Amino acid sequence: MEAQVQSSMCGISAIIYGPSRDVQDLQDVLRMHQALQHRGPDGEGFLLVSATLQTRLLTRPLSAHDIRTPPPKCAVAFRRLRIQDRRQEADQPLARRAGRLWIALNGEIYNFKELRQTLKHAGCVFHTNSDTEVALAAYEYWGTACFEKFNGMWALLIVDLDRARLIGSRDRLGIKPLFYALESGRLLFASEPQALAAVLQTGATIEPYRLREFLRGFPPQSAAMSFFADIHPVPSATFFELDLSNPQVSAPTFQRFWDLAKYVQPDRAIPAFPQARDELAGLLQSAVAYERVADVPVGSLLSGGLDSSLLTRLLALSSPREAKPPPTFSLVYDDPAMDESAYIAAVRGMGGVDSHLQKLSPSHAWTLVDQVVETQGEPLLGYDLLAQYHVYQVARAHGVMVILDGQGADELL
Repeated sequence: MEAQVQSSMCGISAIIYGPSRDVQDLQDVLRMHQALQHRGPDGEGFLLVSATLQTRLLTRPLSAHDIRTPPPKCAVAFRRLRIQDRRQEADQPLARRAGRLWIALNGEIYNFKELRQTLKHAGCVFHTNSDTEVALAAYEYWGTACFEKFNGMWALLIVDLDRARLIGSRDRLGIKPLFYALESGRLLFASEPQALAAVLQTGATIEPYRLREFLRGFPPQSAAMSFFADIHPVPSATFFELDLSNPQVSAPTFQRFWDLAKYVQPDRAIPAFPQARDELAGLLQSAVAYERVADVPVGSLLSGGLDSSLLTRLLALSSPREAKPPPTFSLVYDDPAMDESAYIAAVRGMGGVDSHLQKLSPSHAWTLVDQVVETQGEPLLGYDLLAQYHVYQVARAHGVMVILDGQGADELL
C-alpha cells in the first residue's frame, strides 16, 4: 500500500519538432514553460538538442536567438521545486555520461538510496545526492527495465544521445501528470494539459466526451482523454521511446511495465485477521518511512478520517525524538454535519505532532473555485478539492512543501 503524498510539483515542457517549423513553433516551448511557472519556483533549465544531436543547456530564460541558432530538433524546459538535494548541482535537466544522457523528472523515487547502493557496487559514480541522478543512472545501467525497479511517483523524460532516443515514463498509478499532443508534425509534452492547450493551433477546445461525463456527474472514466480535445495523458505504468534521428514525428507507442492484474490471485487463501492486520501495518510503516525522506520539512494532512489519522500517527512515531514534531494541518467547520474536530483532537491528544487548525468558510471556498479549476485543468465534481487546495496553501504558508495525505482509503479501511 502506498500513502498518497503531494510533493515535488515540478514542471516539464518539451517539443519534438518535425522538418518544418517556424518562429512561432520554436517559441511555443517558452509559452508552455511560462504557463507552468507555479510548479517550480526554485530553478529552471532548458535543454536544446539539434538535429545533429548537439546539446546546449541554459539555466536562464531562453531568448528568441537561442531557439533559432540552430533550430532544435528537441527542446526540454524544466521548473524545479527542490525537495531532494537542494543544491544547484542537482538542478534539471541533469546530465550523466559526459552529457550523453539527460533527464527531467517530476516526482520522487522513494527507494533511491537502495538503488544508489546497488549502482555504486556496479561501478556507478554519483555527483549529487538526488533521486533524479539515481533514476538516470538506473536507466544508464538497466535501460528501460529500470522503471520496474522504481518505488515512487514520477513523470520523466530522458534524452539518450547515444541511441538518439527520447524516453518517457509515468509511474504505476499515474500520480504524477504528463500529457502529450501531436499537431502539425510536432509532438508536445507538458505537466499540465492547459499548458499544451495554450499553444495548440486549434486553441483550448473542450473534449465533448469528457464534457458529457462531467454533466452527468460521473468521475472521469475516459483515461485516454483530458478535458481538452486532442490532448492525452501518458498512460500510467508505461514508457515510450521516440527516434530523434527520424525527421518525421509521430505519436508515441506505449509499453506497459507493470499491471495490477498480475498481482490478483483468486485462489489465494484469505489470511486470518491478525496476519492481515500485521501485513497492513507493515506496509503502511514502510510507505511512511520511504516518503518522509526529504531535505525539507515533511508534514501531514489530518482530516479526522481513518487513513489520515493512521498516516499522522505513523509519521509521529517514526520521527526522531530529538527532531521537531512533524506539523499537521486540519480543516474544521462550524457545521456539525461536516466537522470532525473530535476525531482530530483524539489524534492530537496522542502527542508527537505540531497541529494547525484552519477554518474554511463557504464564502472563501467560492473564491478558490477559479484557482482550483485552473490548476486542475478541468471543472470540479465536488467540494473536496477546494478544501484540499486550501489546506495545502496553509501548509505552504508554514514552510511545509511535502505532505503525507491519505486520500480515498477511508472507505477501504
